[in-house]
Amino acid sequence: MATQNKEVDKIELFFDLVFVFTFIQLTLKLEHHLDFHTFLEVFVLLALIWYIFEGYIWLTNTTELTERNHRIFLALGMVGFMLISVAIPEAYGKNGFIFGLGFLSIVATHSLLFLLHSNDETKKAMSAIVPYNLIFAIIVLVSSLFSGDVRLIVWGIVAAVAVLGPLVQKNKGQFAVSPWHFLERHYLILVIALGETIASTGRAAIDEDLTSDVVLTMVLALGLTVLLWYSYVKDDTEREEQFHEMDINQRDQAAKAGFYWSHFAMFLGIILLAVVKITIVHDPMQTLDLAHRITLYVAIVLFGYGVIYFNRLFFKVSWKRLAALAVLLVIPLISPYLPAIILLLVITFIYYLAMIAPLPFLKTKREEM
Repeated sequence: MATQNKEVDKIELFFDLVFVFTFIQLTLKLEHHLDFHTFLEVFVLLALIWYIFEGYIWLTNTTELTERNHRIFLALGMVGFMLISVAIPEAYGKNGFIFGLGFLSIVATHSLLFLLHSNDETKKAMSAIVPYNLIFAIIVLVSSLFSGDVRLIVWGIVAAVAVLGPLVQKNKGQFAVSPWHFLERHYLILVIALGETIASTGRAAIDEDLTSDVVLTMVLALGLTVLLWYSYVKDDTEREEQFHEMDINQRDQAAKAGFYWSHFAMFLGIILLAVVKITIVHDPMQTLDLAHRITLYVAIVLFGYGVIYFNRLFFKVSWKRLAALAVLLVIPLISPYLPAIILLLVITFIYYLAMIAPLPFLKTKREEM
């Protein structure tokens, strides 16, 4: 059984770097084609990729891999993630098979390591999941031989069944989730995702003259990223305490039920936000079209939703702040004549007001569980 105070291994941090490329590719795909169809494509790709990446977090959390096996996991896992990341721009086109092949190799490596290096209870739990994961991966690979729209539908169904399955499937074993490690791994992935938005705005500024409005935009974009980060980490201590106090069954269910969905919402919001930030950096004084304003609205609401949903796994939290955020964000949404830089300033202020500011009428914490 994994120790309750298990620490994050350095090799896990190195493995996480491959996820940076995934975020870059998803952001670029949506940046080049900002429409609803491309959004659905990115949505499904992120759902599949985050599902199996989350599986690797469970792997390192609930098993004790030797140093040698860590290296195998690192090499094979990173190769697989590199393949799917490289294939993302044309995953629904000519590179669909490469994406499917990478996905299958990731799933196979994950399944093998889980079954070889788990205790009896974890093996029982994984024995009910591994066959489905392998079937899902084979379906992803085979469907890559069909047209892009067919892939979108099939991959979307696979993602939905894969994610929802463990929530309704009867447990045959028990995962011994190490709380500190599990929380820390998700925090580190979120930091990587937020870091990618900083890098994206930096790359956008490379081709621009560093005029005062571009520099100010960069500062505002960074400030908004800091606020997103702070809204996530400000309840870290309480989350850790509550997660430690749960019994093993409660912790297992909480990990299954909410970590994936809350972080998926935040990751999707981060990608959408990066797309808009890049556009604003290129021309801070432009007025954003409706598509970019809607994207900005959805990005901020998704991240706020993810933070509140995540907190609700550990203590009672109302939806007041999210409701306030959604309502206040309508103001910039319906203000088409605001320069983009002013819009970014307004969005930053609204997020602070709705999600962070200690306002009595937006108090969210109630009696702890």
